[in-house]
Amino acid sequence: MTVVERHVGTPPRTWRLDAQRIYQAHERAYRRAGAYDLAAIRTTFQSSPRETAELFGVTRQAIEQWSDNGVPATRVADVARIADVARRLRRTLKRERIPAIVRCPNPGLDGDTVLHALRAPEGTDRVMAALDRLLSYVPAGDLVGEL
Repeated sequence: MTVVERHVGTPPRTWRLDAQRIYQAHERAYRRAGAYDLAAIRTTFQSSPRETAELFGVTRQAIEQWSDNGVPATRVADVARIADVARRLRRTLKRERIPAIVRCPNPGLDGDTVLHALRAPEGTDRVMAALDRLLSYVPAGDLVGEL
C-alpha cells in the first residue's frame, strides 16, 4: 500500500492508496459525471422521470435513484451518448423549441420522434445523422440515390 502525505499550510493529511480505494474513487467520479449528463438530458428534453426511464429501458424509480445516487458504471456510456445528442441539439436549435421538436415525428428519422429513435441501440447514430443532414441542407430522399 502506498501512503501519500500532504503538507501545504494545513495540518498533514494522509491518503492510503490501495486498489479498493482507487476503485471507489473511480466509481464516485463516474457517478458524478453520469449524474451531470442525466440532468442535462432531463433539462434539455424537459422530460419527466418516466420519459427519461423509457430512453434507457429502466423504471422511473431507477432514474430517480440514478439522480440521487449516481449513474451505475455500466450505464454511464449510454447516458453520455444521449447527453451528446442533447448538447448538439442545444448548440443547433433554440433551447425553448427542443422539447417540442424531440416529440414530433421527424421525416429524417422515418417518421419516428427523436425520443423514440434514441431508445434503440443505434438511435444516437440515427439522430446525429439526421442532424448532419439538417445542417447540410440535403433532404433525406436525395441521399438514397448516392448510396
